[in-house]
Amino acid sequence: MVPLEDAISMTLVVANLAPLLLTCYNTKFFVLFIAVTFVWLSVEAIKPFIHSPRPPHAIRCDRWCQSGPSGGNPGFPSGHMASVAVFVTLLYFYVPSIPVLIAGLTWLMAMAWSRYKKQCHTIHQILGGTVYGILCAVAIHSI
Repeated sequence: MVPLEDAISMTLVVANLAPLLLTCYNTKFFVLFIAVTFVWLSVEAIKPFIHSPRPPHAIRCDRWCQSGPSGGNPGFPSGHMASVAVFVTLLYFYVPSIPVLIAGLTWLMAMAWSRYKKQCHTIHQILGGTVYGILCAVAIHSI
């Protein structure tokens, strides 16, 4: 049985697949796919340049929760948090409703809990990923 924190971390697949499915409904949602992809790639490019290692007992912390120990590897900003934050923020910009806002905030809090519980990130790495994702969403939306 998959631990709850792993299951929540694996919901990242929603942030990757949902934009493509939504694009089938309306092409305006393709920007969600571009945004999530940009954030993922940019986070991976940023991490090696910021000295903020993952906690020592980090395990199964890659994008799909498959790899072994990753303690000490670069961890700032959290890619899971940045990806979910950019997706949730842009989705709310396109579908501004209370249910979307509540679902998005709930998902963000659950993802933050899972990344902390799994010891994949420190609190500042989680907050950094969240802020980075929101800022990217605001920048992309304003273009």
